[in-house]
Amino acid sequence: GRWFAPFARVLAERALLARVIARRAHNRRAVAALLGATGTPYRFEDVAYYQRLMADPDHVAGALRKMAAWDLPALERDLSGVRSPVRLLVAPDDRTLPPDYLARVEAALPHATTRWLTAPGHLSHEIDSGPLFEEMLEFATVRPRFEARPARSIVAGVH
Repeated sequence: GRWFAPFARVLAERALLARVIARRAHNRRAVAALLGATGTPYRFEDVAYYQRLMADPDHVAGALRKMAAWDLPALERDLSGVRSPVRLLVAPDDRTLPPDYLARVEAALPHATTRWLTAPGHLSHEIDSGPLFEEMLEFATVRPRFEARPARSIVAGVH
């Protein structure tokens, strides 16, 4: 949470580190362990795909820069100002988010509805995007029951 973005900033500033991580992607077990640590079940072809992504130092550097730009404490503080309908899509067994985080986000977003995806893990939307797409499509077609006031845009990191 609070330490992740500053740590990612340090890592993102080190171009050599992106190359080291990219070289590590040739180790299938290391990539499979990373996927497993997210709670996402994976197939052989999933690991091969992530190996290709992680073997690209430019991709690794871009991912580190993206994470370094996150300001999660500010995002959490700003949630209470959101007046628009929000759909929280949650994957079971997502091991990258603290267990109490969802409850804090739900409490801060009075106009939120939470839906649980069927596929488990943090990367479930990448392994099987169908359920996520269906939820997004359904949410986009629902008319809000109230007139939302404009709020500052808040963009959360999506992979």
